[in-house]
Amino acid sequence: MSPDHEDRRRLQRAQRLALLFGSVALAALAALTLVLWDMGRDDVFVAPESVDDAAREAAIASMVADATGVWDSHVDPDVGRVLQPQLAGREYRGVTIHSNGYGMREAPFTWEKPAGTRRVILLGDSYVFGFGTAAEDRMGVFLQRFLAERAADQEGPLEVLHLAVSSWNIRAESAYLRRQVSRLAPDLVVHVVCGNDLDDCAGVRGFGGMARFSPQVRGRADGLVQLSHPRSAFGVSSGNHILYGIDAESRGRYRDAARDLGALARSVEDTGGRYLLLARWTRYLPLVPQQLAVELRPEQVAYVGDEFALEPRYWIEPGNAHWNRAGHEQIARLIYGLARERGLLPELGLAAWPAAAEAVTAIHTAGARTAARTADFAQRVRRLRIGSRLDVADVPLHAAQQVYAGWDGEGRLGPYASFMLAPEGGSQLRLSGAFLGRPELAGTRIEVFVEDRPVGELVVPADDGGASWTRTWALPAGVATSRAVNVRLQADDYVYDHPTAQRCVVAHLSSAAIVP
Repeated sequence: MSPDHEDRRRLQRAQRLALLFGSVALAALAALTLVLWDMGRDDVFVAPESVDDAAREAAIASMVADATGVWDSHVDPDVGRVLQPQLAGREYRGVTIHSNGYGMREAPFTWEKPAGTRRVILLGDSYVFGFGTAAEDRMGVFLQRFLAERAADQEGPLEVLHLAVSSWNIRAESAYLRRQVSRLAPDLVVHVVCGNDLDDCAGVRGFGGMARFSPQVRGRADGLVQLSHPRSAFGVSSGNHILYGIDAESRGRYRDAARDLGALARSVEDTGGRYLLLARWTRYLPLVPQQLAVELRPEQVAYVGDEFALEPRYWIEPGNAHWNRAGHEQIARLIYGLARERGLLPELGLAAWPAAAEAVTAIHTAGARTAARTADFAQRVRRLRIGSRLDVADVPLHAAQQVYAGWDGEGRLGPYASFMLAPEGGSQLRLSGAFLGRPELAGTRIEVFVEDRPVGELVVPADDGGASWTRTWALPAGVATSRAVNVRLQADDYVYDHPTAQRCVVAHLSSAAIVP
């Protein structure tokens, strides 16, 4: 059968289905489905863009209406996740969520900035997204009003956009804006970052829910590095030490984030805009100038001090430090004050405003003082309780805080596991565990790294029978005197170990230790 004849037959089928369904949207879906099934051909793909715009929009609206979650995957693996487009009144974490056609919690806007418009972009994660807060109570709404009321020289429109997704990390935030910054042409970007922005960014599972994998590091399956890992893996009440920047995993994440921030800031400036990093880094603020903002100039960095960040009257509820309406309003005053003091929007002719100047002093200046207390932070690092041994039979809080990913209280070892140990003068890394007795894993290699340097590997034997093992490797030169070292185990295969077949494991790890 010729391709032309086959295409005609496929079109006729689609037309008949369109009459049966009696709607433009369903006709578009049926035609797409038939083409993608393709009845024997596997080399044909019809992009959604080739469907009539109205039909495509109707089809998408129908699918969004039938979904139960709020998330949609993004084609860019660095971004991973946005909101489903055109959400209209979807309930999410106690508030009503609306989204525009780009999957942002924002009113519709055009990528290309309209002539005469001054555009400010607020970039970030849940703090800019407005987790637990009504859309009209977010910082951008206040900031747009404050600017409009006090801009002496602006004749055209003012636009303040929230480009933010809950639990995005710095990589996702930076990629989303940088890859379209010339179209958006912001006059000012205010990039709000917080402590969990060094986490791996979770993707989307079915039904619009958040997944246990990250498109950014898809090969690691569910071995996500997250600040909250000890809570879910060991049932303790605190996060891990990923923000301290004292081992290879932590330092590497700061290094990558610093690179992303620097690239974004340069891209914004190359298109004529200005960039400001606003760091809500709580008690780790000294590491912002030391490790996070090293590719930025001092005038491109501002701080949210703990006096504000940890003040409960600005929280959405006890125990949840996301900003409420009052918190967002105060952050908007802070941004206004910084914009005026640093000349970030010089074309507007912003008037002096005592309330904004007070916000700068109370929030940023206080935070800058904390960021400068490097000696105090170093002393805190020295007081950290970091053990030279981890044993799943006994995991107190301080031990659980040493684990970043891929190892839990049941001893399950994922395809990517990362944790820290204190060398305490030791010279060898010793790991003990057991294989799983799963023939699918025969020949699987588990590479072992200490401070990013390979020290050896485990190879699952063809007939392991669930055998126990203990292996010892020499530490790399120069690490024995470190405050802490990172141990990373990375496997090239894994099996499923959960009734839902959604948990990926490669072995059982009972203990890890640095020994003489």
